[in-house]
Amino acid sequence: MTERSDGADEEIAEVVTQRSGTSEDSVKEILGHQAFSFPKPPSLFRELLRFATDSDDIVLDFFAGSGTAAQAVLALNAEDEGRRRFILVSSREATKENLDRNLCRDVCAERVRRVIEGYPGVAGLGGDFAYLTSQRIAFEDLAFDLKPEQVWLALQALHGLPLSPFREDGDLQVASDEDMAVAYCDRFTEGAERALQSAAAEHHFLVVYAYAPRPVRDALDGANNAEVRALPDFLLGRFQG
Repeated sequence: MTERSDGADEEIAEVVTQRSGTSEDSVKEILGHQAFSFPKPPSLFRELLRFATDSDDIVLDFFAGSGTAAQAVLALNAEDEGRRRFILVSSREATKENLDRNLCRDVCAERVRRVIEGYPGVAGLGGDFAYLTSQRIAFEDLAFDLKPEQVWLALQALHGLPLSPFREDGDLQVASDEDMAVAYCDRFTEGAERALQSAAAEHHFLVVYAYAPRPVRDALDGANNAEVRALPDFLLGRFQG
């Protein structure tokens, strides 16, 4: 972390005074309507992050609200070519009168999306993010209640890979980085068999997760760079641990 220099308070106050009230501070400008009361000014967040973070830090906001922290991170990265990342956490804030109320989806995530892609009169800052929802599942029900898309998300996260969505029409889910590839075989089919062999040939190391590990091992027979792990045993062991 970067230590704050002398006079930082005065400098931050001066910058905020100069920049507050601009279109970048307005949730209404970004979303087209006043979707959130009393949003924090991105200019303030940006200056705080300038003094409090290094260029590759992770910024965690447990009370994300309208997503100001994410906008500030993206703006500062665009300014100094940093690689800061953000994690925003919030609740839906649904009520008995409005069960479909979802500030995370409709305000915070939408604001971040528009800041990245751009909105009328303002160019996008670039970058990307994943919008994820949590679901409470009793441990004893994990083997039965986990959906394929949740399994695929968990596997990518456990390996620290960029998150990609589960493709319903795909024979095999595959994600990779420079070091390895991870594959998820939800159902073993002829298409999955061909995709497995192709993935093993394309990547220098492949880890395959499958509910039917035996046919997967048979399909990869002779591939010394592939490892097969059984589901749901692997996930149950990680969640329990």
